[in-house]
Amino acid sequence: VDSLDLNICKSNIRHWSQQRREKKEYADRLEAKLQYLSKELARKREQVEQREANIRIEQEKAKKERDSRTREKQEKLRAQNQQIQSMVEEILYSRSSGDDKNRRRLEYL
Repeated sequence: VDSLDLNICKSNIRHWSQQRREKKEYADRLEAKLQYLSKELARKREQVEQREANIRIEQEKAKKERDSRTREKQEKLRAQNQQIQSMVEEILYSRSSGDDKNRRRLEYL
């Protein structure tokens, strides 16, 4: 083997070694980037899940508030209806006794 062939072989080995180091460094950078992006993705998912949970909580609160207001209105209407019913019954009872004031109240209703 002459010295020219030997030098070419040594040069090729250095070149391949350099390529292998560069590829390993590139693979290491890609791995680090993958780990970073995986952590970011997990963090973003957690944020989205937290926002969704907060939205559900707010929706439940709003629904309970609406239900509560509806119940209050229904109870108020029931009380008013009961009061009106009592007044009507009282007027009808009084009407049979000929009370003019109650007759006028009935006509008003």
